[in-house]
Amino acid sequence: RSQVWLVQPSYVSSDFNKTNTTLADVTGLTADVLDFQEYKFEANLRVSQSAGGGGKFSIQGTCIPVEIWFEVQLTDNTTDTFSIADLQPSFASSAGQTGTTDGYCKITGYVRTDDGGGGTLTVGYAQNAASGTSTVKKGSTFTVTQVN
Repeated sequence: RSQVWLVQPSYVSSDFNKTNTTLADVTGLTADVLDFQEYKFEANLRVSQSAGGGGKFSIQGTCIPVEIWFEVQLTDNTTDTFSIADLQPSFASSAGQTGTTDGYCKITGYVRTDDGGGGTLTVGYAQNAASGTSTVKKGSTFTVTQVN
C-alpha cells in the first residue's frame, strides 16, 4: 500500500536578524501540525553571526508534543568543523555557541502530538550572548513531513 505524506516546505524570504538572547520564531520557518500525528522535520540554515554573539537554535511553536527530539549540527565554514553537534530531548530546548561567524546549521528531528496538541512547529533562533548582530540568511529552509 502506498502512502501520500503531507509535506510542508517553507523558507526565509529576507534575512532574519537577532541582537539579543531571547529565542524568536524565524520569520517564514513555520508549519502547521495536527492532533494525533507524527512528523519528521529538517531545517537548513545559512547563518552569519557576530563572533561574540554567536547563535542558539531551537524547535518551538504552539503545538503540544508528547514526544520530540531534534539534533542540531552547526558547521563552521571557516574551520570545516562542527561547533555544535547536540541532541535536544525536549520542546523549545536549545543548543548554542559563540565563535562561528560563517556557518551552516542543520536541524533534524521527530515530533508526535496528542489530543488537542495541534498547532505550529517553528525554528527558533537567538544570539547565544548579546553582541553585535547574528543572522539567519535569506533562502534558509524548513520542511515538515507527516509520517503516519
